[in-house]
Amino acid sequence: MDNNNVNVPNTDMNNAQIPNNSVNNVQVPNTNQNVSISASVPVEAPNISNVVPPSVGNNEFKVNEEDGKILMPVVEQPIQPDPIIAPTVENVEPVTSNDNNNIMENKRMEKVEIEYVPPTKFKTAMMVLMFLIVLAAIIFMPDITKYVELLKNPPEPEVNNEVIQNGSMSCGLETSDEKYNYIYSGDFSFENRQLKNLTYSLTTKGDRVLDSTELTLMYNNCKALSTELTNKPIGVMVNCDLYDGTLKVDESIDYSQFVLKDAEELFNKYAIKLADFEADENIGDIENELKKSNYICTMEAKSE
Repeated sequence: MDNNNVNVPNTDMNNAQIPNNSVNNVQVPNTNQNVSISASVPVEAPNISNVVPPSVGNNEFKVNEEDGKILMPVVEQPIQPDPIIAPTVENVEPVTSNDNNNIMENKRMEKVEIEYVPPTKFKTAMMVLMFLIVLAAIIFMPDITKYVELLKNPPEPEVNNEVIQNGSMSCGLETSDEKYNYIYSGDFSFENRQLKNLTYSLTTKGDRVLDSTELTLMYNNCKALSTELTNKPIGVMVNCDLYDGTLKVDESIDYSQFVLKDAEELFNKYAIKLADFEADENIGDIENELKKSNYICTMEAKSE
């Protein structure tokens, strides 16, 4: 059979129909369209290279009016995309839900083990100490309350009714300057709280070599004063001593015979310090004044 010509059976040309036959295994569907074909014009077979199956595109045939040939619809084949190649995964075992639960549980346990830090011995000891302090505060709460009340309202000091009327008082002080060290001491005898006798001492300590000249001059003045007081009984006696860079001057005053004006003139003449106390001065006042100057005093009652 000639593929380029299609034999049309001898039928009524006015109602000619194209039979449902195959050309090169290509099925051509029937159509109800009436096609008028001249008997003298051969009908050529469609070019099957561009024939599309009936299920794709428009399946209706068209006839060329000039030559009477049947025109078949041409539909371009869709471009097939390149196949997607899935990546290959080797040696991967599927993870089940039980495996996921085990992994999550292990992670939780690891987190708990990492975050938990046991308390140190110091912290434990501090906790025990705080517990003991709280317990002691509860037990001794009444005593603590009384102590706080005493701090808020301190009791008035008790008056010592046993005041020593007759006795002696000893006071002392140590001090220094850039050159010498000084020791002051005094023994006061009193009756009915009134000063009666005093032994007052001043000790001056210096360098045995460097201060030898000055200390010797002071000693010589003290000896001259002592000699003059012996000839003028005005109620005061002076005793002097110099040894190993230390000068000691002792004054003994009997306030029943003491003449303050004459004593001051002689002591100033020889540049010796006179004890500055008065006859019958209250022993309590003397004690207060000496303590203000940082003296340390002790008092004893006179034995009967």
